[in-house]
Amino acid sequence: MYACLIAPSLDWSHRSGYYGQMKVVSISEAKNKLSSLLRGLRGGESVLILDRGRPVARLEQIDMKAGSAPRLDQLLRQGALLPGSGIPPHVIWESQPPALKEAVSVVEVLLDERSAGR
Repeated sequence: MYACLIAPSLDWSHRSGYYGQMKVVSISEAKNKLSSLLRGLRGGESVLILDRGRPVARLEQIDMKAGSAPRLDQLLRQGALLPGSGIPPHVIWESQPPALKEAVSVVEVLLDERSAGR
């Protein structure tokens, strides 16, 4: 007769593989259970979010202990941000800003700058 085939478990709530043990949820499930998913992140669990069976996002805990700021590192590499050269001199914090010799309208200064093309 026919051999009885037993389908593998279709429970995709946890997957193991490249990312280790990872919880897998749909977008609607992630939306409805966001608080509990975030609590799981604090415990070190990662979450893979699927849209119609395709991975679209991954939630992971941010490692604040390492002191790494990936976004700042990326901006430095792109040249959009320059690293500081040290602590600003105390004179910046201790001195008063220069006083204006006469009353100046900020609007007039702005309009003058615009008309001059600066």
